[in-house]
Amino acid sequence: MTNKRLMAVAALAIATLSAGAQELKFNLEYRPRAELRSGYGRPLLDEEEAAFFIIQRSRLGANYIDDRFEIKLTVQDSRLWGETGTNSEATSTSSALTMFEANGTIKFTPNLKAILDAQPIIEKSIKSADGQYYVFPFLRGTTYEGNLSLFS
Repeated sequence: MTNKRLMAVAALAIATLSAGAQELKFNLEYRPRAELRSGYGRPLLDEEEAAFFIIQRSRLGANYIDDRFEIKLTVQDSRLWGETGTNSEATSTSSALTMFEANGTIKFTPNLKAILDAQPIIEKSIKSADGQYYVFPFLRGTTYEGNLSLFS
């Protein structure tokens, strides 16, 4: 039941974001992998037998990019071929539909680069020696050459 809810929430989020999306990308990844375990790392014991199986990993992702923010959602399903579905109790602990990746970025000031180019002393004060920014500056629009258009 939780898998259906997770899929419904992911579909609703994707549908909501796609309404006015400037850029919406979907990606699908399907990776089957076959393994033969025949004493890897140590010899097989007399009562052990070699094992051959195929593991499948499927991912469905959506990336949404707007002027104000970016969102990335990826759901994953991994299972062993030959097992029953993920709703059974036997496989619910080993394989299930899960949220693999969910992150977002808010773009606070898209014109911050213009402000820092116009005021190099501010850029120097918020940059480390290796060129990385380590703090977000507190700026007031009226003190920088009276140009309020940089903050709109």
